[in-house]
Amino acid sequence: MFKDPRVPWDTVKSGTAVAKARDGKTNFFQQKLTALSSPVPLGVGQELLVLRAEASLRGGDIAGMTTLLNQARVTYTGLAPLTAPTTTAAAWTLVQSERGATVWLEARRLWDMRRWFAEGTDTLLTGRNKCLQISDNEYASNPNLHQ
Repeated sequence: MFKDPRVPWDTVKSGTAVAKARDGKTNFFQQKLTALSSPVPLGVGQELLVLRAEASLRGGDIAGMTTLLNQARVTYTGLAPLTAPTTTAAAWTLVQSERGATVWLEARRLWDMRRWFAEGTDTLLTGRNKCLQISDNEYASNPNLHQ
């Protein structure tokens, strides 16, 4: 994904030091939204094309999947057209990568990964949490929840 216009990134600094992610160890990278006033779309046509591509793959249509992915990619300057993969496993890797780039930093990736893990097409969540933790505020405000 290096130099992919859908996934712009740069190190985020706190003063002169590179900021760390929530774990306190990983360098923090982000550049999708460059100002607090940057517009945040709730959905874009490219995302729907990638979802349709996944549906085509589910139906066994790798050529159709590739056509839809290329329709989504043409919107972005500098992305070369994709060639249809020759195996179903390679097609799943491609559609998952394209989906990740399309929804980068839009808080929808976990649900894709959960779906693909449950179906056996992605193993990234092996041994990891597959749900978001319930917040302390939710526990405090919802008498039906108990820690």
